[in-house]
Amino acid sequence: MKPKPTLMERLRAETRAQHVATEAIPFSASILDGTLSRSAYAGQLAAYLSVHRAIENAVADARHPALRAVWTDDMARTPLLEADLGALGGTAGSIRAARNGHAMAAWIEELADRDPVALLGVLYVTEGSTLGGALLRQHIARAFGLTDAGLRYYSPYGTGPKPHWVAFTARMNAAAISAADADRVVATAGETFERIGGILSALSEPRQAAIAV
Repeated sequence: MKPKPTLMERLRAETRAQHVATEAIPFSASILDGTLSRSAYAGQLAAYLSVHRAIENAVADARHPALRAVWTDDMARTPLLEADLGALGGTAGSIRAARNGHAMAAWIEELADRDPVALLGVLYVTEGSTLGGALLRQHIARAFGLTDAGLRYYSPYGTGPKPHWVAFTARMNAAAISAADADRVVATAGETFERIGGILSALSEPRQAAIAV
């Protein structure tokens, strides 16, 4: 009999389409090809700040033991985002990206009240983003002439995020949740990718318009 997939195996397999779609958004390509504007970068960080504040507030008030078991203090991103925005000297981006960030934060707050264990799906997406952060950091640093200040969010664990991801994977798989809980965690992870995609798509629009011209 084939062994039952772990929670992390399910998350990888069942959110692959949403993950690929998010990576295909032009915002990501603009980081790699050096066309990302400083305004769009600051706008991303500002929108993400709203999201991560909501995550950290939800975890601080977590009623579900699985959420507390998976979270570690070094997963907090709010101080890094605040420091980066301070180094950049403000925010910009687009009004729609900011609204999408606030809407995602409100969704996280609602989940924390209604179904806190589902927030494991949010953590899967946000923690997974650290794996490609070191590569993106190099491109952002080159584009804007940054060193450490302004780049902290993209390298929360320095240049070696893999051990943290391995430890996170173990904690997720060890989380004591039911099959029904796992279904909701997977569904929430898929929606998280889509909501992050909404933020990045809004920030991609000026670039797309420029290409069209």
